Amino acid sequence: SMPIPAVAVFSGVVSKVAAYGFLRIVLPLFPYAAVHYQTLMLLIALVSIVWGTLAAFTTPDARMVVAYSSVAQLSFITLGIFSLRPTGGQGALLQMLNHGLVTAPLFFIVAAAAARAGGSELLADMGGIAMRAPVLAGLALIVTLATLAMPGSSNFIGEFMILLGVFQAKLAIAVIAFAGVVGAAVYALRLYITAFHNRTGPRVASRELGLADVAAIAPIVLIILVLAFYPQFGLRRSEPSVRAAVAPAQAQVQAGATAAAAAAVNAPRRVASR
Repeated sequence: SMPIPAVAVFSGVVSKVAAYGFLRIVLPLFPYAAVHYQTLMLLIALVSIVWGTLAAFTTPDARMVVAYSSVAQLSFITLGIFSLRPTGGQGALLQMLNHGLVTAPLFFIVAAAAARAGGSELLADMGGIAMRAPVLAGLALIVTLATLAMPGSSNFIGEFMILLGVFQAKLAIAVIAFAGVVGAAVYALRLYITAFHNRTGPRVASRELGLADVAAIAPIVLIILVLAFYPQFGLRRSEPSVRAAVAPAQAQVQAGATAAAAAAVNAPRRVASR
């Protein structure tokens, strides 16, 4: 029920404040707590990915598909942060940028599609919009491909780095989280095909995007394309700060591993001495 501009700002910008705080404040200042609660945070993020993916796949409302997709994508960011690895942290930071660039125009596209289909945001009332609004459909296709992390997109690189970091930390969680990537492809393509192709809905689009609409969304789509071809723009600038942020937590992990290895080596000696 929130206005689309408010939803876009909240989902595209405000929703990343907590994740950025984890990366820039919690990990450097509380490395022991980050290591202690690492598994718990990864499990919470994993449950959110599965729940968000299933909800996005089953909801009949186009706006809710984007909302649940946003929940799943934010959970991927949490996975990258609490992998406590520089690779995962860089992927999380890149994905924060990607999420803001993709989610905001997605909400706008859903609102534009609904306005051209009688005002209804139900997928059942949409269909065939691409025949009457090809520019809107073309912009929606680019944003949808970015959402499903198609290879070659900046989202793909961000999610790959996140999964690589989690793979280095918790293999089982990384394997299950990969299902969320597959699920994103399913619900994103379902949204696009149902709304813009597939059939002519009962409320067919009556007009194309206006010049003001194109001027609002085209620059964001252009940035998405630029990041797809040149992701180093975001990665190169974030690497030093991410490494500095995760270094204290990594030191705690290494200290714990060293202590465990020393205990394993000394255990047989203690038994023999008895």
